[in-house]
Amino acid sequence: MKHYLNVTAALKCALVVSCAIPASAFAQGAANTAAPADSELTDDAIIVTAQRREERLVDVPIAVTVISGAQLGESGAVTTRDLSTTVPGLLITSVGSNVQPTIRGVGSSLSNVGSEAAVALYIDGVYSPSQGANMFDLANVAQIEVLKGPQGTLFGRNATGGAILVTTRKPSFDPELKVGLGYGSFGEMRASAYLTGPVADGIAA
Repeated sequence: MKHYLNVTAALKCALVVSCAIPASAFAQGAANTAAPADSELTDDAIIVTAQRREERLVDVPIAVTVISGAQLGESGAVTTRDLSTTVPGLLITSVGSNVQPTIRGVGSSLSNVGSEAAVALYIDGVYSPSQGANMFDLANVAQIEVLKGPQGTLFGRNATGGAILVTTRKPSFDPELKVGLGYGSFGEMRASAYLTGPVADGIAA
């Protein structure tokens, strides 16, 4: 009787294993068939430079929020301080003229001369170390990428909280003029302008 029970238990184990293997194989097959659908949906995805080279956003293993220039205009963001209203997890405060970004609660409160923020800000690939120079209008911005989490491997020791990559618009041979006027509380007035076009044969500015 005991021998019969052991054989039955062994048969049950074999049955469970045999059922588990096809289920696992089916799960892998489902994952493989779902991948092309994602790639098809992202063929026209935004190209980012989060890893110091141009890649599709879906191919970058980093938490990145990308905002285009058109989205900035629609959201009413006119300066770098306004990015807090468009990017989840990003808070931009200022002490005097010093801009201090914080991503996911990681930032710096140092505002002394020469102090650098814990969130690096790059403009067209060039690091901007001065906190006082990081408050500017977004009139000529093509795209902004906010990289969340430590980025020290690619962006240095000053990116412990993350990095903000600002890409400006490239000059165009098609003349374009964009003017913005604004009026705020306490009598604040703001004006901005963006102009591009050809200046010589083969040269645009």
